[in-house]
Amino acid sequence: MPKATLTLNDTFTFGFSKNTVGSQDSIREIPNFVFDEFIRSLNVGTALYNEYYADLGLKRLDAGFDTATLPKYLLEVTFLFEGVKIGGISYAPKYKSDSTVIVEYIQIEKEDAENFYISARVEGSLVWDYKTNELAKHRSTVEKCGSTWEEAKVSVRLNFRDNFILTNHFLYDATGKRLPNPPYEILNGKKIGHPEDATNLAFVLAMTPNVLAVLRNEEISAERKDKYPYLHALSGKKVVLNSKDLKIA
Repeated sequence: MPKATLTLNDTFTFGFSKNTVGSQDSIREIPNFVFDEFIRSLNVGTALYNEYYADLGLKRLDAGFDTATLPKYLLEVTFLFEGVKIGGISYAPKYKSDSTVIVEYIQIEKEDAENFYISARVEGSLVWDYKTNELAKHRSTVEKCGSTWEEAKVSVRLNFRDNFILTNHFLYDATGKRLPNPPYEILNGKKIGHPEDATNLAFVLAMTPNVLAVLRNEEISAERKDKYPYLHALSGKKVVLNSKDLKIA
């Protein structure tokens, strides 16, 4: 089975939304302590979403499972393949457990009314098996969108998110039964904490947005970069893909 390796060794800008997503009635402003906890934990409380966490997420944690061994946040690294026409296909590799990632928070670059923009260094070697049937599916989709596989637009998406395994653990017991008094719940589409402060880790994680950087195999204009600081041109970053069939440059 063809093996693929993605190596990252650079600093990226990520966008952290100040509001939750959803319908107009359900949107909430994200408390500053949620952002503060994310920044505080980024260096030591983050792990790559790999085959271990993918498999663990399919199970209920045993009552005696030491949740202190779990990271608070996961880094998802995914791909998006597009043609010249509207449409494309996303791809989330199942990274092997010996893949490595080190994250180093650097600084808050700036903020606007809607987002904080932070810089973080990501060093990693991500290894997975790029299956023949996956290649065929990706190639077929791109061709239906008006491009050859070699001409495809490719994005690499780096996304920090809450560790959903840990977040769900706060809501259910080992049998999968919902706890009678969970530390947070969703009422009328809104996430409500009990209490809503920094001591309630479940609420903090539930309120954490997707914290995203996007790398594209095209040049990013200065105007577009100013509007979307989390966009990066792959050509300007130390990101290398070794794969027989998969290309990002």
